[in-house]
Order: sequence, then structure tokens, then C-alpha cells
Amino acid sequence: RLLASGSNDQTIRIWDTQTGHCLKVLSGHNNAVWSVAFSPDGSKLASGSHSGMVKLWDVRSGKCERSFVGHTGWLWSLAFSTDGQTLYSCSHDRTVRVWNIRDGYCLQTLSGFTNTIWALAFSAEGDTLALGSHDGHVRLWDVASGQFVAMLSQENSVFDVSFDFSGQYLASGGG
Repeated sequence: RLLASGSNDQTIRIWDTQTGHCLKVLSGHNNAVWSVAFSPDGSKLASGSHSGMVKLWDVRSGKCERSFVGHTGWLWSLAFSTDGQTLYSCSHDRTVRVWNIRDGYCLQTLSGFTNTIWALAFSAEGDTLALGSHDGHVRLWDVASGQFVAMLSQENSVFDVSFDFSGQYLASGGG
């Protein structure tokens, strides 16, 4: 089992969770790495940095395959679609970008948010994307239609969101 961690030293580390050993150190960002996400099959790793840069890595070789350019603010969260073909990123620039991992092109930009989007999470089926925001809202986005279908509210900023494996429950954390 592997675990990835991003760091203030501008690197990503890939760890063996059984031995506790660091297997690889990935370098290539020019700023702190604040978000990492494995693809569903575990072959790719995405990383996002304080500069807004998103990078895609081959886990086995440790080589950077491509960089995704478009965000103009700090990168907060990353999530792969359940088929592993697209990558979603959210930034301090108040956008969510949808990237084609094969060619690096931005397929769609979700914008118009009044506050920073801090967190992203897919339901187990991959049909719903939850977005956690600084304004205390969790927005649910229907992936197939490309439409927002619901908005849930809490008193404070939403810094993280997570669906349970059944897709029936959504947890949000904030402060």
C-alpha cells in the first residue's frame, strides 16, 4: 500500500505504509505542495502547489508526465474522476477546472463562485462531485449534465468533504 504526501519543501513523497519507508521523492514544483491524489488504478499521482500548478506523475517511474496550467491562485484540492480520465482541481482563484489527463487540456472551468473552493470529492459511482467552499456551502454537481443540483449549508467554511463508500452519506468539515 502506498501513501503520498505533499510538503512545504516543494516535494512529494511516496511512502510504503507497511514498512514506513519513503520509496520516492518527486521534485518539480517551485512552491509548497498542498494537495495530492492518486488515480483510481494507482498508476498516476496528481499534485497541486501554492503556485497553482498541477502536475501529473507516473507512480512507478516517479517522472512528471505533464503540467496543467490555468489556475491563478493557490491549489487546494484535487480529485480524479472514477474512470481516471479526468482530473478536477480547485483553487484560491475561485474556480474548479476539469482536465483531460491524456493531453493536459482544460475541458471545462466552473466559475462564478463568490468564495474560495477548498475541497473536492466524488461519490463512489462518480456521478456527483461535492465542492466545499469558504462561504459555508457544499455544492453538489451532477457530472453527466454539468449542472449544480443542490447546495447544502453549514455555519462556517467547508475545508473538506468526503462521501462514504455507499454514496449515501456526505461528510463535511470546517471551522
